[in-house]
Amino acid sequence: MKNNDSIKKDWNSMAEAYETFNNSEDSYSYNIEWPCVKQLLPELGKKTVVDLGCGTGIFTFLLEGFAPEQIIGIDLSEKMLNIAKVKAGKMSSKAEFICYDASKCKEVIRMPVMKIHKSICQECGHRFNNML
Repeated sequence: MKNNDSIKKDWNSMAEAYETFNNSEDSYSYNIEWPCVKQLLPELGKKTVVDLGCGTGIFTFLLEGFAPEQIIGIDLSEKMLNIAKVKAGKMSSKAEFICYDASKCKEVIRMPVMKIHKSICQECGHRFNNML
């Protein structure tokens, strides 16, 4: 398994390509993943939702459409998060983005002050052991 520095470097190097690929109308993210995720979602209103491994925020912004009280995107790649933050500004999104290793978020998620209700992990869960 790659170490976090290597993973971070890889995702930073492909952030722009990832954003372009995943935001096309015929992308796998919008046409396959999102419809499946959407069907599994519980009511998100008045809840705090965390998108682990949020990348450029594609699912973060889609989840925001379900009106959670708070939405937080966490990713290891600063370049991915920079893209997400620019998009958030253009969209007047209330999403917050944090650069952190999502595989080490167990302690953060369990903190009483966070009051995390739902966490969504798309495309990166295979890297985590004993997440919650």
